[in-house]
Amino acid sequence: RALIFPTGPAAGMILHARLFDSGPRATVRHVVGLLSDDSNLHGRLICGYEVLGGAAMLDEIIQKHAVTEIIITSDADGAAVKGVVRTARENKIRVMKWESSLAPFDAG
Repeated sequence: RALIFPTGPAAGMILHARLFDSGPRATVRHVVGLLSDDSNLHGRLICGYEVLGGAAMLDEIIQKHAVTEIIITSDADGAAVKGVVRTARENKIRVMKWESSLAPFDAG
């Protein structure tokens, strides 16, 4: 039961990638929603997933949605991440970091 923080292009990539993630090596997670400190996004849907609230509401969101994992995306701001990670650890929630990067393609 995963929560993705923050909303942004990387969160969208994760959610879209889940549509194609199948087979024996799939890393299927049940995403319960997104976390964003932009209050204009609270209650809105992004790629079909609700923005449940901001970091200040994380304790409540963890309890209400039985969150077991928080996925921090590459869009995350360092200061905001510290607070989310601290709250997650206090609640014994696993924290994962999702990164995307480019590397040279070796056709040989």
